[in-house]
Amino acid sequence: MSKNKTFMKKDAEALLITDNHMIIPDGYTRVKNHIGFYNTSDVQSITIPASVRVIEPNAFSDLYDLKNIYVDKDNSSFKTIDGILFSIDGSKLIKCPPKMGLTSYILPDNVKEINSGAFGYCEDLESITLTNSLKKIGSSAFYMCGVLKRIDIPDSVKKIGNLAVTGCENLIEIKIPESLKIDGKVFLHCYKLEEFTVTKSNSLSQHLCTIDGVLFNTDCSVLIDYPIGNKRKSYTVPDGVREIMPGTFEDAHNLVEINLPESIEKIGHNTFNNCLNLENIKIPSGVTTIESLTFYCCRALKQIEIPHGVTRIGFQAFSSCDGLSKIVLPDTVTKIETGAFSCCFGLTDITIPDSVTDIEYRILSSMNPFTIHCYEGSQIHKYAIENEIKFKLIKK
Repeated sequence: MSKNKTFMKKDAEALLITDNHMIIPDGYTRVKNHIGFYNTSDVQSITIPASVRVIEPNAFSDLYDLKNIYVDKDNSSFKTIDGILFSIDGSKLIKCPPKMGLTSYILPDNVKEINSGAFGYCEDLESITLTNSLKKIGSSAFYMCGVLKRIDIPDSVKKIGNLAVTGCENLIEIKIPESLKIDGKVFLHCYKLEEFTVTKSNSLSQHLCTIDGVLFNTDCSVLIDYPIGNKRKSYTVPDGVREIMPGTFEDAHNLVEINLPESIEKIGHNTFNNCLNLENIKIPSGVTTIESLTFYCCRALKQIEIPHGVTRIGFQAFSSCDGLSKIVLPDTVTKIETGAFSCCFGLTDITIPDSVTDIEYRILSSMNPFTIHCYEGSQIHKYAIENEIKFKLIKK
């Protein structure tokens, strides 16, 4: 047998699962991520043999009914403490079985890292205490912890992964040290979170601050995240902000109006995704790209002006914006990506200039009749003919 052998999803599917218990055969040295599927969906317990030395992040994240994890006593890499899987030295918390019934938890003092997906789907977890030994929180660490109400991140934490706090629908309070650096979307679908709180840190590094409960970097040039549980109907982004990070306002259902300053040069993907009640917003003139899913499902949006200087309209950027009836693209746009204006059921007229030379699949797919206004011989003219879409030629 090979010295290194990986236990993968196909191996899990081939196992005979008895009494909802999965036994990984001895001889495997690594457990691949996402081993759960099909016949493993009702696995309630799992045994890890002595031979396993590496467990990849999110290896057990699809085992939603997992109650117990057992580790062979001769395994020199892993152990369980109170039913939770750890590295042998206890410095890394790897997986808490989601259905073990854990309601509250105090992290052991020597834990330095919470693994990706470690507390995923722990639907009974109401409170957790993180200690000052903790350095890293992995991606999706608290994914779908639906009754978790509060998280205090100690200033010892230097890194937090994408979507680490996602689907925590009852989270009402989170405290974040100013020294924590956030590079992606961390807080998603936290519908009751009304404000972010940034605490002072003993570290010399300062990366975060808040203004009116909204999360920014220290010089307020980057808007990092917006608390979607906030009740305000209108929000004005402070002047001087140059960038809005991806997903910042995603699912901010209460907002009807967002005012953006002319200082903004970059708006990340998914930024206003599913802002169902957003009616008024103006894209600043310095923005050159409308990223993927930026305005996806902004159903109340009735008009949008795409400024001169924009060169690319990203994947499904305005998809499902039912309220839009007319769109005019400036002659700086050269590329329109797949589904950019798909499912805009109220769209009747769209003007696309001859500067557009790169047109991807199904940029339009409306149930209502609409007309493309275009120049004769342009790429969009050819696109309309090929796809049997009604068009009207613009006179030069």
